[in-house]
Amino acid sequence: LSAQEIRHALNQGWAVDLLERLANSKEFKEATDNGIRDERMADRECVLRFLAFTITPYTKYKNIKPNGFDSFLNESMAKINEMKESDIEVLEHQFLRAMRAALNIFGKDAFRKRYKADGRRNPINKALFESWSVNLNLLDDNQIECLVKRKNILDEKFIDLMNKQRFNNTISQATGNTNSVRIRFREIEKLIKEVLS
Repeated sequence: LSAQEIRHALNQGWAVDLLERLANSKEFKEATDNGIRDERMADRECVLRFLAFTITPYTKYKNIKPNGFDSFLNESMAKINEMKESDIEVLEHQFLRAMRAALNIFGKDAFRKRYKADGRRNPINKALFESWSVNLNLLDDNQIECLVKRKNILDEKFIDLMNKQRFNNTISQATGNTNSVRIRFREIEKLIKEVLS
């Protein structure tokens, strides 16, 4: 079993229903261009990563336990199971809105590594998925609209960022490491602020 399949079996309740609903949503499938298979629940793990870092901001994330990142995702499912229905509705709304924003800004290249403007198309990267979607969720509608208008500038800056070895490492190896998580979230946050300013 994959780690997500085990989480699914151990955390029956709101969380399982929510992950299934969001992974099957039109918004998620369009934003990822159907690029994440549902076998082994890879799609649900992506959704869970967004929810986990929305519930617990990246600044509070610490990978200290054995299987730290796995434990973090398990705990996040347990937290969702304890939530009120109204809080779950808010999370669902935030996720779908972030997916629409990603599609409007990046089109079919959302959540993929990009090293040059006309380079080959890479698969969806889970670490990019969580850091972009969570950061987009924190923006208001006007800021998202501004990023859509300035998407060419955003693209250029993102490609520059991808070509920096330090950032590339944070989305390519030991992605659950505390330092990697903080660097990638912070760098994307900074990039968005630069484009908006």
